[in-house]
Amino acid sequence: QTVGYEMEAMHIHDVYEIYMALSDQVRFFVNNGMYLLEKGDVILFNKNDLHKVSVPPQELYSRYIITFPPDVFCAQLGNAKNLLGCFDMESGSSRLLKLTDDEQARFLSLARDLEQEENEPDFPEIGRWLNLGQLLLLLSRIQNKCAKDGPPKNAGHFLHIQKVLQYIDEHYTDPISLDALGAYRS
Repeated sequence: QTVGYEMEAMHIHDVYEIYMALSDQVRFFVNNGMYLLEKGDVILFNKNDLHKVSVPPQELYSRYIITFPPDVFCAQLGNAKNLLGCFDMESGSSRLLKLTDDEQARFLSLARDLEQEENEPDFPEIGRWLNLGQLLLLLSRIQNKCAKDGPPKNAGHFLHIQKVLQYIDEHYTDPISLDALGAYRS
């Protein structure tokens, strides 16, 4: 827990990451998008997501981060790898999840249980795997509910910027003018 934070560079991981904001005004820059998280929001990263975080200098920066390797479920139970679908952003899944108070409490409880398994003398790997499975099941259900309810109210704020960034990605070898960007955005 600190006050303010600015990550210097975008980065990726070779693991999945589940990030819960425990403070407000957390900005994540992910690939070509930007997400504003408030306390209790969860954002999901797959192993190929380029991302960085920024928190204003006057804001408290507190978070809960859970990471795990992509093959964690393959070794245990074949069907359980379907729980990793919540990280598949190509399918149109929402990366940003707005949790209710009850969902936040459940998330934190499971996250703490997952953490406590590190100290268990008997079967810690199985305990971690089971708690992670419950956590991913919770997130998958929330994500499915969010898909039915529609995108969060601030999801469209940066749509025009995303369009411009997409154009730049597709034409980075060509000369790009402000007129061309303006026409593409419209």
